[in-house]
Amino acid sequence: MTEETRPHSLAQHRLFDRRLFLAFILVSAVLIFLLVRLAGAERTLARIQNAQPIFVAAVIVGHMLRHFATAASTMVLSEMFGLQLKYLPLFQANLASQAANRTFSVGGATGLVVRYAYLHGHGMHTGSFAALEVLEDLLSSTAAMLLLMSGVVIVLVTNPTLGVASVLSGGLFIGALALAVIGFYLYHRRDLVERLAHSVSRRTSAVVTRIIGRTLYDRDKVERAVDDFYDSVAHARRDPRRFVLACVFNLLRMSSDPIALYFAFLAIGVSLPAGFVMILTTTSTTA
Repeated sequence: MTEETRPHSLAQHRLFDRRLFLAFILVSAVLIFLLVRLAGAERTLARIQNAQPIFVAAVIVGHMLRHFATAASTMVLSEMFGLQLKYLPLFQANLASQAANRTFSVGGATGLVVRYAYLHGHGMHTGSFAALEVLEDLLSSTAAMLLLMSGVVIVLVTNPTLGVASVLSGGLFIGALALAVIGFYLYHRRDLVERLAHSVSRRTSAVVTRIIGRTLYDRDKVERAVDDFYDSVAHARRDPRRFVLACVFNLLRMSSDPIALYFAFLAIGVSLPAGFVMILTTTSTTA
């Protein structure tokens, strides 16, 4: 790229970023408007106007804590895979990922694309990215289960007659245990993992081909991704110190949700038991 073309390309890139940012704001504003209309504009505005600033500030701190912990967890896990990242740009990428998920609610797919684009652009292979996502999902699910059990204990201690909490937590625990067993089985059946990876890639490529007319499936790339995945997991198992640190950051990240929700209710004058809030947030996250 010459000196003459670089500023022009940079200007186009910034223009694209601004347009994307404005699109996010517009869609978010429409969603907020619809929610306010459904809930009742006068009642919603009255609640917001009477919200206590100290609790609103606590909600903001809780949400920021989640973003800081998410970026810290990703940075630690990336180091386990031999990738050194700067914290601030990674933090910004995670904010963009969360913004995409909030704006386009399609099961977290948009945020995943943003995270992949950032990490892949810094040298992380597809298999390593898959291993990182699996580890983060495992750690966050474990942290959510710990918080859920803690909430259930608090609820049962304060209100022993409430059996719904124990039934709910038992069902989620059994579901999480079943998923863990399936994942453990698949991990030790590499041949089955390779077949599944090829099958999913071929089917996805077939759908994309109908839309854009281009074939994306590449057998060698799929094989390389599976190799990267197993190599990355093996590397992570040899670095328990960073793994424990990632566990701490994920527990902090999952704890930020009940903290923010608890203070959000207090801000509008509603006091809910802490155990109930913990159950509410963890079940909505893991369900």
